[in-house]
Amino acid sequence: MMIFLYLMLQNSVNALQCTILINKYFMASDSNKDIMIQYSDLLNELNFDETELDYSIVEYHKSLLERLDVTGTSCISIFDLFRKQHIYLSKGYSNILGLDFETISKHPEKADTDSLMHPEDTIQMTIAGMHFLRIAFQLPVSEKKQAKLIAEYRILNKKNEYIRVIEQFQAIELDKRGNPWLALCFMDISPNQEADAPFRCKAINHATNEIWDWKAQSDSEARREVLTRRESEILGLVAEGMMSKEIASKLFISIHTVNTHRQRILEKLGADNSQEAIAYAKKLDLIS
Repeated sequence: MMIFLYLMLQNSVNALQCTILINKYFMASDSNKDIMIQYSDLLNELNFDETELDYSIVEYHKSLLERLDVTGTSCISIFDLFRKQHIYLSKGYSNILGLDFETISKHPEKADTDSLMHPEDTIQMTIAGMHFLRIAFQLPVSEKKQAKLIAEYRILNKKNEYIRVIEQFQAIELDKRGNPWLALCFMDISPNQEADAPFRCKAINHATNEIWDWKAQSDSEARREVLTRRESEILGLVAEGMMSKEIASKLFISIHTVNTHRQRILEKLGADNSQEAIAYAKKLDLIS
């Protein structure tokens, strides 16, 4: 699941990976492809300096998790947001989901976990992930490791049957700039095994006890995805009453670029004009 939450177009290799995933999972829907691309744009706002990342800490976390996972009845993983890949997968991925044990133990980056997720839940998870990541980006650095995303969805087990699972995502390491770097994921079989139960997702900030609930969206609502940082910035300036020429001058970009962003904002939010876009964005807390 984590590659859907954290994959972004950072370099040529990852761009190729993203293209493959988009075509593989969303071949039948152009709008769903757009959502994945937009998600990549959102995550491209994270900037890492590889020289600042101390990978010796990874072995510490692996050792700790292996001692905790004595039964192999949970799926536990570490996802590296810089490399855009899993760097640890527990034996639960073999015991529960049927993934090849040698692959997950020696080459976790090659394990294909995302194709096992129910396609109806995949798009909802992607949209929910965008919503909550936008919230996470705005948290103080002191709270970023205190925030947790919890999702309940369907996934294929080793018998090739869909089961409901509960997966929790939490940052365990930040880089020196405060970007989430390593994410810990715990997946357990849900006590709720209703096959037709809706996708569920919420986020909890343990530092403030705030809880954000996510409601599954219809396909038409799903197309109204979260704006990129630049688009939110431009829409915020429009809301302040600034014209395109003034925005261009303030942001040191061309008027054409501003107008292109404004058109994309209308399309993304399904709005007919700027006032509708502003109202909708405020409702979603995309702008203040």
